[in-house]
Amino acid sequence: MYPDEDQIEHAGWVALSSPYVSYIKQISGVTIAVIILLVGLVWRYRLALIKLQQGVSSQASDAQLAFSRTRQELDIAACVFDTSREGIMVTDADNLIVATNPAFTKITGYEQSSVLGKNPRFLSSGQQTSEFYRALWSSLAVFDQWQGEIWNRTKQGDIYLQQMAISVFRDDQKRIKNYIATFSDRSEHVLAEQQLKYLAEYDDLTGLPNRRLLHDRVKQYIDLSEQRGMQKFSLLFIDLDRFKNINDSLGHNVGDVVLKQIAERLNSIVRDVDSVARIGGDEFAILLTVRREEVLSAAANLSERLMKSLSAPIYSDDLELTVTPSIGITLFPDDGNTADTLFRNADTALYHAKEQGRNNYQFYSVEMNEKASSRLRVEHGLRQALEHQEFFLAYQPLYSLIDGRVTGCEALIRWKHEGKPMPPAEFIPLAEEVGLINGIGDWVLNEACRQGAYWREAGVDIPCISVNVSGAQFKESLLTTVTRALEKTGFPGESLVLELTETALMLDTAKTERILLTLQKMGVRIALDDFGTGYSSLAYLKRFPIDKLKIDRAFIDGLPHDSDDKAITASILDVSRHLGLETVAEGVETQEQAAYLTANGCDVAQGYFYSYPLSPDELETVISKSNAI
Repeated sequence: MYPDEDQIEHAGWVALSSPYVSYIKQISGVTIAVIILLVGLVWRYRLALIKLQQGVSSQASDAQLAFSRTRQELDIAACVFDTSREGIMVTDADNLIVATNPAFTKITGYEQSSVLGKNPRFLSSGQQTSEFYRALWSSLAVFDQWQGEIWNRTKQGDIYLQQMAISVFRDDQKRIKNYIATFSDRSEHVLAEQQLKYLAEYDDLTGLPNRRLLHDRVKQYIDLSEQRGMQKFSLLFIDLDRFKNINDSLGHNVGDVVLKQIAERLNSIVRDVDSVARIGGDEFAILLTVRREEVLSAAANLSERLMKSLSAPIYSDDLELTVTPSIGITLFPDDGNTADTLFRNADTALYHAKEQGRNNYQFYSVEMNEKASSRLRVEHGLRQALEHQEFFLAYQPLYSLIDGRVTGCEALIRWKHEGKPMPPAEFIPLAEEVGLINGIGDWVLNEACRQGAYWREAGVDIPCISVNVSGAQFKESLLTTVTRALEKTGFPGESLVLELTETALMLDTAKTERILLTLQKMGVRIALDDFGTGYSSLAYLKRFPIDKLKIDRAFIDGLPHDSDDKAITASILDVSRHLGLETVAEGVETQEQAAYLTANGCDVAQGYFYSYPLSPDELETVISKSNAI
């Protein structure tokens, strides 16, 4: 007995759940074609059975062969249906579900047995409008296909995004037999896109918008202002003063704790409509929107609150840390009408705030911009100065306060910029800030050693040459730099004195002790520069192998009349004497100062009273006269 037509069609769909050919793999983009083929095979399977029912013996063999071939093709297509990673749902002409595949169950959570005969509307999330569905059905009616993204709901109630394609299958009379939908869950893809967008627009440490996103928001505010009439806003750039010291001395983990707490404080101060961003290592920004007439006072008031809040102690484990903010403020449209201009001017105002002693706020002005432009020219010149051999050294002699003889000299860098000499106080801090000081410092060390070796070979009696070392240079690599300079020039380590600041020594005391002991083994002596202006710790004077103390000119200027300067200088001389350290007074400019220092046991002095910095030839003459004493 043969099955009727309904049984035939049902048998075809049942075959879809029978994976006979395991080597068939899902090929992206062809699922719809496979399912259409599959539906066609179902109908071919049906026709083959009908022919077997109606055929005579002479036709039975051909019908049996066609039936067998169709069944084999159907098995293969069914395997593709079963193993597809995409969900597949087939409905009839009335849009009632007649078949689903395992991926449908995996994605939606619904078993096939629970959905057969149902309209797929139970999958709807309710997020699509009626216009959306009208357009979908219109496309199916006109083009026999539709594809796009649609939000649906799982059995568990989760709403997710599907990438779906629907095709219409028609019979020979062009009547609709089935709708075939294939879909994939785009949730992970959407999540990945969101994560990439987050990484591109937000700071991973603090969760704040980054410079790029802030820039976009400033552009949006400018565009809105042009559309709705000129509205004002302010942009504040905030830099944490001397934050680098925390990172260098306590480590980046502690620095990260500080940055996160600062971000939290910033968020707690501003309103929800304002934007806080982290735009650099220790730089933050605030986009402040207020009514036009309040923009100036609002920016000033916010800056006052920021200075108070950010200066409060920050606690990390057993540490109590304090940072202060420098703030630069620019106003729209007064200071610029593009995002790039406002960013540049806020940065200029920030730099001016740091120049004013830090821990303050400054509004942008045209004068600042002119100064910033000059600074950029100097920076550009610095980057080319070494290559163009624009640096040279001057040597200021050091005089013994006991016998008046020259005991050595200090090598001082000079720069002829744009045909004019530029004071070191104007370009050395900039070189440190922009990361050029290492190359410049290495050049100074090598040039001083080269000149010292030349003098020794020429018979010029120069007991020692002092070279200043920046805090940025004071690291393990300094040992290699000194070793190479001495070996290359032949200048003896015993004649080299390195002048270091207290701040540089105290960043990492264990590393400092290790570097200083190695330099001591090389014969190099260490002078503590600007003593009294930094930590002035007696403990590290005892711990570190230091040979000389240089009394800062700030305590020499008031001698011998200023009682405070007299007391401080006398104390430094007394400490040095008991620790067996040589003392050098800087900035001696009068006979009275020299007499006071001599009377109180200072060993060596330098300054304009004795000599200005000299060229190598001029110093040779001075040394010859000194030796004749």
